[in-house]
Amino acid sequence: MFDRRAESVVSALPGSLGRDDNNIFSLHELEGYADIDVVSFDFFDTLFFREHLCMEQVFAKTAQLGASLVDAPRDEVFRALVAARGYGSFQLKRQMQARGDGDEPALSAIFERALVPFLDDPEERARIAARLVELETGIELRNLVPNREAAAVLRNLKLLGRKVIVVSDMYLPAASLARVLEASGLAEHVDDLVVSSEYGITKNSGELFEVVAKRCGVPRKRVLHVGDNWINDCIRPRERGFRSVHYYNHDQENVVRLAQGMHGLPRPGTVRKDELRRDFDLAARKPLASLDAVVGQVIAPAAALFVHDVLQRALRKRSSHVFFLTRDGTIFREIAEAMVAAAPELYPLEAKFCTLATSRATGALLGFSPEDSDYLYITTEYLSEVTFSFARFRRIFGITDEEFHALPEATRSHIDWLGDGMGIDGFRDLYWDYDDFRRLVQSAAHRKTALTMDYLEQEGLFEARNPLLVDIGYSGTWGKQISPALEKRERLGDPVPAEIGFEFFATNRFYVGNVQRMHPAITMGPGRILDHRRTDLALTCLNYAWLEPFFLDPTLGKLDGFVREGGRIRAEFRDPAFSMAEKARIEGLRHALVGRCAQFAADLMRKEGTVEELRRLVQDRLVDLVAFPKRSEVAAVNSLAHERGMETVKAQEIAPHFYPNNFRAKIDYLMMNDHWVQGSLSRSGMGLANRALAWYFARTRADFEDWKP
Repeated sequence: MFDRRAESVVSALPGSLGRDDNNIFSLHELEGYADIDVVSFDFFDTLFFREHLCMEQVFAKTAQLGASLVDAPRDEVFRALVAARGYGSFQLKRQMQARGDGDEPALSAIFERALVPFLDDPEERARIAARLVELETGIELRNLVPNREAAAVLRNLKLLGRKVIVVSDMYLPAASLARVLEASGLAEHVDDLVVSSEYGITKNSGELFEVVAKRCGVPRKRVLHVGDNWINDCIRPRERGFRSVHYYNHDQENVVRLAQGMHGLPRPGTVRKDELRRDFDLAARKPLASLDAVVGQVIAPAAALFVHDVLQRALRKRSSHVFFLTRDGTIFREIAEAMVAAAPELYPLEAKFCTLATSRATGALLGFSPEDSDYLYITTEYLSEVTFSFARFRRIFGITDEEFHALPEATRSHIDWLGDGMGIDGFRDLYWDYDDFRRLVQSAAHRKTALTMDYLEQEGLFEARNPLLVDIGYSGTWGKQISPALEKRERLGDPVPAEIGFEFFATNRFYVGNVQRMHPAITMGPGRILDHRRTDLALTCLNYAWLEPFFLDPTLGKLDGFVREGGRIRAEFRDPAFSMAEKARIEGLRHALVGRCAQFAADLMRKEGTVEELRRLVQDRLVDLVAFPKRSEVAAVNSLAHERGMETVKAQEIAPHFYPNNFRAKIDYLMMNDHWVQGSLSRSGMGLANRALAWYFARTRADFEDWKP
């Protein structure tokens, strides 16, 4: 049925126009007109044609992308912006006519009127309206193609001594059309540009041709106007004393009409999805046999949508900084820079992009309180992921050998008696009964804490306006760890951002009670792409380790800490655990991923489809890839080197020993420790439990116990 309707749209396209003295079929015919000093060209459908999107689609695309700029329900903003192009624009036009101010409202005025229900501040409305105009300019810039005859004809007319001007009934400002002319290489051949929105009058009223007459500086009968609209481009200029001809490009006009007809044709959901997958090069349901296909058709679109969300939030919050957390977050900085370069109109950011070195170990120092000895013991186990070791405790909290051996003999003897694997009661007694040991621990911890705080101060975190912190997975740990430092700064009267927003690709970990221990300035939500509250995404969140290899920076090992060099503080990383060949392969994939994301951003501007539609398609394909991969996809992912993976799973107690009588405890263990769940369950012979695990996970974690909006 859809195919028959589409065929009827094609068959209804108009045929060729009969030739007479009023119309031309080639712009080259203008070169033969005598007694002409000025040739005036219409812009749309004469010099330029909309190739990808018809005018209605351009309006819809602007509303879809622009709705994210306002901190209000997106669907309401979208409807208001779309409606503004119809009745709202017509109403402004009538008001202008009644006042005698012309009949062409500026596009920024149309948008400002639409934004009144959502923004009380007139200056903010004007700012957002200006951004919407820039956004639509960018969409048109990517959507328009020059008439293939235009460059040669305009050049020849200039050689014949004719003045060339462009006259357009257009809601966009003249600067926007000038950018289109510049981008297509036609600007050097155009002497003047007259746009209706700049004067508040139109060609349709005839008044705009009065402006043309004044700016031409020649008798009207020596001006020839050419355009595709019979009324606006032929009748109206003749009424004002100009000469005019009707230009009809049959092939291009039919392309435009076909786009309009297909846009108005209702599409079945399956057809719509297939079109979006094809246009944006998204993976279909069939298996992906290569790592390049996995990256290009699944991982890269997901990363692009995530970075798009981050940049849109930075725009709404007017953030001064976006911090990308090492090591997983550095790839998102590269993607963000590439997407901004590919679509600057979509991301007119004020924010500065920065890389921020963070880790659980360096963050643990920020949460230390001298009154909490248990924190030292528990944090050591947490960071080392094994039972407590006094040697690891010294290394984590920065107690050097020289400082340790400077302790009194009685203190060191007591430590030797307790042993390296001392229990928490013994460590607690050591901390409180031996003042010299307590002072040493506090001194070492404060020294490392001060260095970490100075690093954050140096990078501008505390002075930033509504900064965003970007990482691949949500655990909430670092937000909880930095909270005491923020409270201390407030007590001392030092500046603290009004809001520090965390943005995550996926929800991969859950620690009950983290949110209650976070500073009020910190906002932290579930994953933007993989949100654990959706049952179908829950298992994909648990299989987070399948995604991590694509984002981990291969040039950096684990963060060891910070060192002071002169007046600067530098982050120290271990050497990465990759061979030269593995590193080269990962870097090649990262380069391809960044380029693909830049292409995706450009496609958002010039192709039909909303971000929400694309997100649903990408999420569904991620579920197939990560939670229920095909054999060829498993082989493709396993071919990518990673610090964690099946070899790590083999050594985990959960994999070979999985007993039904402690099923719930084992599942909770998996959820809390970021293991490769798919591999673990499969090796345990319980791969069939994956779907049940997704259901259990979503039901037990659906409440917002670890979510701070």
